[in-house]
Amino acid sequence: MKLLVVLATLLVSTLALTDQQRENLDKHVKPCKEKHEVPEPVSTENEEPDPRLKSGYLCVFKRLGLANEGGEINNDALKVRIKAATSTEEEAETVFKKCVVKKTTQEDTVYKATRCLYKELPDFSPVE
Repeated sequence: MKLLVVLATLLVSTLALTDQQRENLDKHVKPCKEKHEVPEPVSTENEEPDPRLKSGYLCVFKRLGLANEGGEINNDALKVRIKAATSTEEEAETVFKKCVVKKTTQEDTVYKATRCLYKELPDFSPVE
């Protein structure tokens, strides 16, 4: 199962999550999925997914403290989560710089960053 749960599946690597992490993540995903009416099934295969999916990702990031209420990524909080999935500080910084790139919209920034993080770090978890 490659589709994750970070927004109905914030999405790509549930296998690396512990049961406790999945449960914690689900507490944030469900309200965002309902609020933004994220369609089922969720797929990340399309280059341009449904805008509701992107809005749902941003919602989850906000709930987890990985983005502020204005939608800007909380770099310090996200770096902590990236460091937990890497073996060195340098690797964490490299992945952060590669994946967290400001896009036209906050939704695009969070969506693209999340996809990149799961690609680069299969053990990445947005929750502790």
